[in-house]
Formats: sequence, C-alpha cells, structure tokens
Amino acid sequence: MASHLALLKQLGLLRRAMGDVRGSIEDFTARARYAREHGRGDEEVRALLELGGALFWVDRDRGLAADRGRPAPSRLDCMTQALQAHVDGSHAFQRILVARMAGRGRRDVPPVAGHHAAHR
Repeated sequence: MASHLALLKQLGLLRRAMGDVRGSIEDFTARARYAREHGRGDEEVRALLELGGALFWVDRDRGLAADRGRPAPSRLDCMTQALQAHVDGSHAFQRILVARMAGRGRRDVPPVAGHHAAHR
C-alpha cells in the first residue's frame, strides 16, 4: 500500500513538473481516494494538499476546496502537530495568493478558517 501511495505521489509531481497539470490532478485524486479507502487519513490529507496545489492553477475555487479537505472526523487522530502546521501553512499561502491576485494587500487577507488556537 505504501509503495502504491508513493508511486501516485511521484507520478503526480512528475506530471505537474512537466506541465501536465490535468494529469497530476488525476494522480493526486487517485492517491487521496486510495488513502481514504485504506484508512490512511494522514496520506489522504497530504494528497488533498497536493491536489489543491495542482487544482489551484486551473480552477482556483476547486483548489481551495480540495486544500481544505479533511478525512472523516473519526480519522482526525492522524493529524500530527507537524501535519496540522503544514495544512495551516498551505491554507494561509493560498489565501495570500488569492488576495494578491485580487490586488489586495496582506492586511486585507481574512484569517484562515480552522486555524487552531495554538497558533493564535
């Protein structure tokens, strides 16, 4: 299972690097689905972050939605502090990109939803 997840990740990264964003979206989607089906919430979260990054360039709204994806609440124990920080950082980065694309400054960017209290 781990090798299949790693292969899908590498394929997605390779396709994205080659400019095949749509192909990378397919690979990251398959990775998230496979991780979910096999109870790997941590890998599902990572795959959703990668998917969100790829989708962001072709469909900003879907990219933001995918990046905010989380496994079912019963599997949130997979969220280590480091993984939660990665999720929070990714959300913040995408919100800054959206604000910059809209011509707004940093002070105009609303706080990240779901940003947990430890980081406030």
